[in-house]
Amino acid sequence: MKLTLFLIVILSSQFVTFGQKSRTKPKPNTQTSTKTTSIPKPANYTRDTVFYSPEFVEDNTILVAGNPALTQKIVNQNIYFYELYFEMDFSSRQKEQFTELLKAKWKKNSAEQNDILNKSRIAENWLALDYDKVWSEILSSKTLETMENGMFMPDEPKSVLGKLKKEANKGDSVSVFLMQIYEKYDRFLAENRNTGAFPIRRIYTDYFTESMVFEANAVAGRKVVEATDEVKQQMADYWKAEFEKANQTNQFNIHYYLMGKYSFWKVLRHNKYKFPILKHFTNYQKKTSLRDWSNEVGQYFPTLQPDAEKRIAEYKYFVTTMTENEMQLEFYRIQAEGQNIQRMGEAMREQVNRNHANMQREMMKNDAVLSNGIENIKTFPTHYWKVIERP
Repeated sequence: MKLTLFLIVILSSQFVTFGQKSRTKPKPNTQTSTKTTSIPKPANYTRDTVFYSPEFVEDNTILVAGNPALTQKIVNQNIYFYELYFEMDFSSRQKEQFTELLKAKWKKNSAEQNDILNKSRIAENWLALDYDKVWSEILSSKTLETMENGMFMPDEPKSVLGKLKKEANKGDSVSVFLMQIYEKYDRFLAENRNTGAFPIRRIYTDYFTESMVFEANAVAGRKVVEATDEVKQQMADYWKAEFEKANQTNQFNIHYYLMGKYSFWKVLRHNKYKFPILKHFTNYQKKTSLRDWSNEVGQYFPTLQPDAEKRIAEYKYFVTTMTENEMQLEFYRIQAEGQNIQRMGEAMREQVNRNHANMQREMMKNDAVLSNGIENIKTFPTHYWKVIERP
């Protein structure tokens, strides 16, 4: 259920955002389709947009020789498996420790090797997930059924967790290590102890950090920021403090703001950071994405303000030079996506009605608050980020 909601929310939110923003652009007419514009053409401007994304490197270094051999790739896939299933994030040090533990486990017997390889295969399937197929199934209202039939997760996380706890109780070193990380991420980072509503978790702030780094690098068009363990800890401390001093309305805003970033990065990690949904975006959608990211990047990373202003200028110039035909196509696209989103929303409401009546009442009660979004969050933790020097 959690996976169903997160995937529908993140996929639909991308198109909701672009659809809402797009409605502000001029309707097709002879005046807006003219080639002349009062907005100057930005330097090095191109109409086509290619998003900068992290390079996914598969490390096939052999850690334990044999047939089969244990490689760094297999270890990385096991890390991804546990991060995905239990919504936790390994630090650099924990990845090193886990690697040593897995090497020792691999040397025990073939049964242990098969267990490691099985988790590696599951992770590989996730990393190579065909989001084109997922999106088409969402539009045809088949995704809820597909997900519930186990297309994405062959075992429920609770089932895997139960096995892990049993092994930890028996003293298995890998299981004990994993449970220590899980318990840290299973606890709420901050919550309203009076209402219990809209708590935040450490995984939200970790993925917020990763998401903001992606946006900053995309706006800059190169790697300028890194999501280090130190920055993730600082972000966790920052948002915990912000949440605890906020009133209930702003606690709601913080919760959903971080949830949005968390969901965005969770999808982005799949398919080896290629995010295939973006490849279907029109140039208008791509320019709009970079404009929206630039507005945030300019607040979080003051030294990247020139890059942000450049992306915003490119968006404005692109809009003023759109042809009448381009604007018509965007208008029809927005209409079609609006209908698809409505259908997705109806499917999601049916799911909520069936299983989460209380959640539905809470969502309805706070609908007006949610529309305020980040506008009520007045401070931005700019001093935590260390921007890499320009070449």
